[in-house]
Amino acid sequence: MSEVSAAYSELEMKGYAVENHDHHSGEFQVLCDNFGNAICLGERDCSMQRKHQKVIEEAPAPGISEDVRERMSKLVTDACKKINYIGAGTFEFLYQDGEFYFIEMNTRIQVEHPVTELTTGVDIVEQMINIASGKKLELKQRDIALKGSALEARIYAEDPSKDFMPSVGRLTRYIPPKEYESDNKVIRNDTGVFEGSDISYKYDPMISKLCVWTPTREKSITILNSALAEFCIDGIKNKIDPGKAFDQDLYSLSEDEVKKLPTVCGSLREAMQNLDKDRKFLTEGGVFTDDQIDAYIEL
Repeated sequence: MSEVSAAYSELEMKGYAVENHDHHSGEFQVLCDNFGNAICLGERDCSMQRKHQKVIEEAPAPGISEDVRERMSKLVTDACKKINYIGAGTFEFLYQDGEFYFIEMNTRIQVEHPVTELTTGVDIVEQMINIASGKKLELKQRDIALKGSALEARIYAEDPSKDFMPSVGRLTRYIPPKEYESDNKVIRNDTGVFEGSDISYKYDPMISKLCVWTPTREKSITILNSALAEFCIDGIKNKIDPGKAFDQDLYSLSEDEVKKLPTVCGSLREAMQNLDKDRKFLTEGGVFTDDQIDAYIEL
């Protein structure tokens, strides 16, 4: 627990975990049917956050080896089978130096699911509908292969000059980059607004999810920067800074660069407390043993 406390104090003091890439937020996507079958569609990195809201997501997560991916995939699918879970779900973790610390399981589809769809070729929404209608999963774990690199940038109606408070008003101009799909590049924009839409304070300020895929992470970063540069929004405040969304290494930024980017400000302390709250799930589901939990949280 002393290590956790020290790490959390460092986060509070600096405000940004991404500054020295000590801690990352990662999650594993699962699909489970009514017949006891469960598969894992790999992981996503969601470390770039602001005010506990994810802003940048990518798949696969950088720095995760194939051995670790296979181990964690088996762990989460075994847990799903033991608790008879049905549907799509996501296991969220904090991870550091190859070790994963369970936060929670989201029993629903995630906002960032497109990056997993782009790297696996699996339509998660379609699979959810099939499972809900009583169909058996036709996919096996051996069928899941990660290909290329996908990134998602959430576009928020928010005012950077007012500590990123939501920005309301009418979209007087809304011209997203042209969507595109080929064997070597995908640009995808998931949105629910259009030019002339009223952006209200009553709802989440996210107005778009701009996603890209290419065979390599470096190329995907370049394409996403280019796509963001094409995105035209007027009428509401937003945080699109063309050409400055990413450095080639998202986790090797200067202090000034970090302050301009979405950041990890999540509560490590709250995550550790959740371990205690979810002790029964963790132990019975086979995620951790009691001894492992005791090593991470004061009882």
